[in-house]
Amino acid sequence: MTKDIIELKNISFDSFFSLKEKVLNNNFPWCWRDSSTTEKFPYLIHNIKGRNESFVNSNYENICLQLFSQLTMSVGFKVKKITRMAINLALNCGQKNGDFHIDDTLKHKIMIVYFNKPSIGNTLICKKKYDKKNTIFRYDTKMEIQHTVLPEENKAVIFDGLRYHSAIYPSFGERRVSLVVNFVI
Repeated sequence: MTKDIIELKNISFDSFFSLKEKVLNNNFPWCWRDSSTTEKFPYLIHNIKGRNESFVNSNYENICLQLFSQLTMSVGFKVKKITRMAINLALNCGQKNGDFHIDDTLKHKIMIVYFNKPSIGNTLICKKKYDKKNTIFRYDTKMEIQHTVLPEENKAVIFDGLRYHSAIYPSFGERRVSLVVNFVI
């Protein structure tokens, strides 16, 4: 682990357990997205705050904000702005991993909070940072991986949002459920 990649393990906040119970429930409201980076990678999302939008009308907004605040305070971050917040559900879509990408071209951090532990589904954080030209590299591009994060229950990772990153898809029949927050400190 490097200085710009922080892993938080054994999250024990009540807000985490309450949110986890809700998002892993069969009645949680998901929306289908035809693509994440390209049409090759559809997924399910519960959007809390879209990029450069105000907060949407979600019953889960307050608990997500509470958990985010507790986690960022635990590492001493003073957050200036949340630019995106969503709960994602990834399923196997026939490729090993998604495209390598950045979420935004502005300086920001990314927090990923894992709610379950699929047998595979690692987050791949590349050594390469945004090159001012490409926001996406194809999933099969050879990239030097600086850090691999195992998706484990009760775990979060925070890293430099200008680092290209991707996720390995879970095995068929499994799901990878996470809260993703882009923010500025």
